[in-house]
Amino acid sequence: MAIYLLKVNIALILLYGFYRLMTSKDTFFALRRATLWTIYLISLTIPLLNIEYWIKDSDTTVSMANSYATSILPTMMTYANAPSITWKDIILYVYIAVVTIMLLNFILQLGTIVYMACKHKKISINGTMLHILKSKDGPFSFFKWIFVNTEGLCDDELNEIIIHERTHVNQWHSFDSIMSELFCIFCWFNPFTWLMKRDVRINLEFLADESVLTEGNARKAYQYHLLGLAYHSSKTNIANNFNVLPLKKRIKMMNKRRTKEIVKTKYLLFAPLAAALLIVSNIDSVARSLSEKIPEIAKISNVTKGLLESGVTQSKASTVADLVNNAVDNQAQDAKIINIKGTVVNENGIPVPGALVVINGTKKGVVSDVKGNFSLNDVSDDKTISIQYVGFADMTFHAGDAINGMKITLKNDNSESNDEDKVYNAVDKMPSFPGGSKKMLEYFTKNIKNQENSTKSGHIIVAFTVNKDGSIYGAHIVHSINPELDNEALQAVNNMPNWEPGINKGKAVKTMFTIPVPVGKVSPVSFPEKKNCIYIIDGKELPEGEDIDGTLKPSDIKSITVMKSEDGKAKVYIKTFK
Repeated sequence: MAIYLLKVNIALILLYGFYRLMTSKDTFFALRRATLWTIYLISLTIPLLNIEYWIKDSDTTVSMANSYATSILPTMMTYANAPSITWKDIILYVYIAVVTIMLLNFILQLGTIVYMACKHKKISINGTMLHILKSKDGPFSFFKWIFVNTEGLCDDELNEIIIHERTHVNQWHSFDSIMSELFCIFCWFNPFTWLMKRDVRINLEFLADESVLTEGNARKAYQYHLLGLAYHSSKTNIANNFNVLPLKKRIKMMNKRRTKEIVKTKYLLFAPLAAALLIVSNIDSVARSLSEKIPEIAKISNVTKGLLESGVTQSKASTVADLVNNAVDNQAQDAKIINIKGTVVNENGIPVPGALVVINGTKKGVVSDVKGNFSLNDVSDDKTISIQYVGFADMTFHAGDAINGMKITLKNDNSESNDEDKVYNAVDKMPSFPGGSKKMLEYFTKNIKNQENSTKSGHIIVAFTVNKDGSIYGAHIVHSINPELDNEALQAVNNMPNWEPGINKGKAVKTMFTIPVPVGKVSPVSFPEKKNCIYIIDGKELPEGEDIDGTLKPSDIKSITVMKSEDGKAKVYIKTFK
């Protein structure tokens, strides 16, 4: 309600200021009356009109709303732990008290006019019904009632009063008086409402004076008549009184030369001003909706107070931002360490083996097994987990949601990506290290340091993409052994020489690849030279001349059994996850 009232008053100030600047000297009294009514109506309705959908479609207005939300609105927000009665409460109580008093006075004046209409005798003069006053109050009208004291008035003077007041009655000027009065009641703190009320009332008198002169009454005689009634008091403020002051301005306007009709076009300038006010009002509304997404200062105040009491901020934080950062750090310390598990399936419910499950912001992750299952231990419950698999859209979930296990359904990636940039998971010929597996193992042996001093051993699983030119990018740890060794393994992988790229349909393509990097005291996974062995993969012998490295990835191997044949060659039986 306070925001609405504020917008109403701002609109009224700007529109009335423009009215005074543009129209105060012309003689278009009827047009001025319509303009004053328009100012009242626009001021009341602009805060209610919603064009936020248009504001949000424009980059310029959205930028203005964002700036307003971040720079102005925060200064208007209330801090927590404030006193039970604030200065804002006091202002509200004063506002309500003044409005109540003024409303009671308004109702009292209405009651007084109704009482007078019922009490005083009515007579008809020249076809006009008059209520005859016994006191020497000045003539006035209110809606269809005309009140006048006929004592001491000649026929011409009485006729002028009747024409004047009949104009007020016939043109329903009482509506203007009531509207201006109500604005002054509810916007009593705004001096422009009182100035506008004065202009409304005197413009009504301009209209009535013009009618008297149009009827053929003598200009000077009528003006002397007005001066003669100047000392008569007004019975009420809400009625249309005959002797509205300042009389000097009324007499001056009667003698003024009529303004040329072409000058009316200046009134069209109100339209762009009203449109600008409508836009600004809705920018404020959009900014307030945006600011709701920003944490309240009250909450920050409570957090900082708690931190100060608990001693967390003993590091002498100098700003609220420092305190907030400390609060975030402190909250992070309260995160629980949990074990999570889950199953990755496609939209048909079929398990997805080999899906990459990574803790966002870390190098820790695993690959789903042949049944799509995965598990991760020692995970902070406030972390987010990402699941990636070629051909499917990435999925993200909170670690805390998977503490009891969860089923993750990957959806097909329907984005229209260029085949040139597509990363393949399986191709006709897989990428291979230059020189084969033996050379790759020799490379890791030479380039991974700190293996002798390591207390842990095993295979660090590293996944990466082999570009079309054989270069490596996107290397990350899938299975970790030791943080220090993890970094060594990643550095070694990133520094590898260009591979032979993957081939699909006769073209080099980007290919996802996973390898086990041996660290510590562990026998590396290696294959005998092709000329000394026969490979049997899932019961099928590898054809003569076909490279084992281009057929299998190490991550595909479930088990290896080596047996010696009669001809001295080794038979290597390989079982895969397929």
